[in-house]
Amino acid sequence: MKNLSGHLKIEASRRPCHRAFTLVEIMVALSILAFVITAVYASWQAVLRASKAGQAAAREAQFTRIAMRTLTDGLMSAQMFAANMRYYSFMADTSSDFAYLSFVACLPKSFVGSGLFGDLAVRRITFSVEQGADSGYNLVLTQQPLLVETNVNEELGPTVLAKNVSLFQLDFWDERKREWAPEWLPTNQLPKLVRVSLGYGEAGRYRTKTESIETRVVAIPGIVIPPLFQMGRGPGAPGMQPGVRPGVQPGVRPGVQPGVRPGVRPGVRPGVRPGG
Repeated sequence: MKNLSGHLKIEASRRPCHRAFTLVEIMVALSILAFVITAVYASWQAVLRASKAGQAAAREAQFTRIAMRTLTDGLMSAQMFAANMRYYSFMADTSSDFAYLSFVACLPKSFVGSGLFGDLAVRRITFSVEQGADSGYNLVLTQQPLLVETNVNEELGPTVLAKNVSLFQLDFWDERKREWAPEWLPTNQLPKLVRVSLGYGEAGRYRTKTESIETRVVAIPGIVIPPLFQMGRGPGAPGMQPGVRPGVQPGVRPGVQPGVRPGVRPGVRPGVRPGG
């Protein structure tokens, strides 16, 4: 019996011992897992912030391009007729925090919103800055056809060209002083050069913070059409034959004075021989 019990003790000592994790080991493993999850979540948040910032920058650049392109196309298409000055006045107000610009232009088909007006290419366009629903400021374009029925006064809804606008400034080239002027007082004239500055930023409680500014100089090729040409009394007026200069009778050959027969030398009376 003694040998048997000793043998059992020896066999029991040779069997493998299965031990469980201690509480300290479990806490260390959970801590490591928490650190790994925190690092993954932080990296994911960084990727999301970078993606959001990139999308915001791309959207802002797109808005800037559209706004500047619209301003440039509008100013380059400006026109004015002196005989109807009350309809074609060029109005620019730079006295407030944001500028205000309104004028008449013959707009191309590629202009923003031209498809809504059909063949009404001559329209008064207005650029202004208005407060948006999200407490920011938006650059808004308003268009009104000039050649419409008198009983049509409804304007189409304004078009938001840019959001989060913190700066909209206009400067005009003064040819007499040869420098930029911050205001344009004559409403019956078109400036030669206009410098447009457009800034973007987040709106605060009392003011907006400008983060980026886009500036462009636009040359206006249009001139004020005088009433003489508008009423049809200038060159090319109705009733005048093409190629005939004003003051020249039709049917008279060039170089021949009216009332003088061809072949008769100047200073010689008809029927009198020279030297007789």
